Amino acid sequence: TVPISQLGTGVLGIAKGGTSLSTYATGDLIYASAVDTLAKLTIGTDGKIVKATGGLPSWELPILAYKYVIYKDGANYKALNNSTGVVDYSGTDPGAIIQSAGTAMTAGELMFIKSGTYTFTTSAVITKNIAIHGEYPTLQGGATLGDAAILNLSGGAFIEVKFLNFNGASQVSRGLKIGATGRHFLVEHCNFFNCKTAGLDIAAGTGAILNGTILQCSFDTC
Repeated sequence: TVPISQLGTGVLGIAKGGTSLSTYATGDLIYASAVDTLAKLTIGTDGKIVKATGGLPSWELPILAYKYVIYKDGANYKALNNSTGVVDYSGTDPGAIIQSAGTAMTAGELMFIKSGTYTFTTSAVITKNIAIHGEYPTLQGGATLGDAAILNLSGGAFIEVKFLNFNGASQVSRGLKIGATGRHFLVEHCNFFNCKTAGLDIAAGTGAILNGTILQCSFDTC
């Protein structure tokens, strides 16, 4: 308990029962960003929900908003079609499953990859304008990938990748590949490690036009 006489003036600090925050916008949520530290989470866009990401709250789309949900079921990887409730693709290579689901999607749709370790036999190549989000699954390259990227999104003009881990397992050259002409991309909250050449390979090429944003990602090889 702090006596009123000791509260002082100005913004009231946390130690005295305040927030240490002086201004708020409509819809702001207060949360503990660290021990004894408060922060504000600004209001999300319509339809998003608060989800725990890396131990902190963030605004994300509900899982039902995603066209395909990729998950591991025993030795198999599956692609659940959220529109029909049917597993459209199933097999032992997540690269093939993710590529099949991505090929079946239309521009602007979203894919969600659930947590777990996904060991790729082949590269997942998707040439459409889609977004891929996850709950920090580890997309891991198998020995057969060699110089190929774990996830190759070079064919899409508008690309969004969030909350994924890319592990080259010291045997794969590239984690995520983006490239060619006219590419607009967002890579956010992704981690890249153990790739022999580049965790994130932005292979623009001659005359390419890239407009990209990389936010809060970690790299041991760029």
